[in-house]
Amino acid sequence: AGSGHLLVRPVINGREGGFMVVDTGASGFVITPKAAVALGLDSFGELFAASISGKVPTQFVKARTWSLGPLTIAAPVMMTMSLDGLVRGGPPGGEVIGIVGYDIFRRAVIELPKMVKVGGTEPAPPRDDGSSSGTDTGSSMWSVSGPLPFVQSVSIQPSSSSPSSPQQPGAAASSAAGASSGNGSSSNGKASSNSSSGGGSSRQEGGGRPPWDNNSCQQYTMLLHNPDTYKPEQSPGYSWHAFRMIASLPHLEVRFLDVSGAPLDVLLMLDSGACGADIMLHARAMATLNLSKLGRPSSHYVRGVGGGGAGAA
Repeated sequence: AGSGHLLVRPVINGREGGFMVVDTGASGFVITPKAAVALGLDSFGELFAASISGKVPTQFVKARTWSLGPLTIAAPVMMTMSLDGLVRGGPPGGEVIGIVGYDIFRRAVIELPKMVKVGGTEPAPPRDDGSSSGTDTGSSMWSVSGPLPFVQSVSIQPSSSSPSSPQQPGAAASSAAGASSGNGSSSNGKASSNSSSGGGSSRQEGGGRPPWDNNSCQQYTMLLHNPDTYKPEQSPGYSWHAFRMIASLPHLEVRFLDVSGAPLDVLLMLDSGACGADIMLHARAMATLNLSKLGRPSSHYVRGVGGGGAGAA
């Protein structure tokens, strides 16, 4: 999408209901109340879900099947939330009806597309010297030299406790015109979604954000691999890093320099749906890291599921 969100078009209950945001920062399925009614999803129970906007009241709904490419998820449980204003520059005539995250990442090796900048300029290929792409040093720490890049090329491997995976590798077209659909597996009860509006990418080497055009939508291909047969050498150029899974969300240890030049080791959540900023930190981290010394921050409004909130940049 023009806002930088990666969109796919799944089949729900045998019907194409609209587009969904692929979000590593979502621990559960999200669908809009309007789409849930249109697709005839069964509702049951309520809860408060955590989002960038705070705690949002949601309702549980259940579908018979959710399918994307070769992956089929049976009886998935979803949370209903408003996504008004979250995605900008979406496919013409295509409505964004939800968010998908952990439910697909736990069942397949997902190869997110290398985003191409508006105007057709591709990012530089991955480097092996550790100066933007990072290197695998045998530890879980990710060292970054130079400006902290927007979002790095990463893949999330499913846990050993994952249920049966797709029967074959496959691809699903993402964003823009007609995403390919196919088949989808079970559900996750965690409740968290951290999508936000702005400009973001799943693979972008080098410093600074890509110049997303809020009025443009481009098409890419997202690959879904069977984890039982996938071999890392199938995708040369990737560097593999260990993640910490906390509440079904991937976290990465990152080392960078603070305002005084001293190295800092921090734990950040990898959130492909957090478009609009390179890094988002809570107020306590801003104070602990003395980031106020960088100068007077400007205000920035971030919109997430269920609403939005103000932040400093």
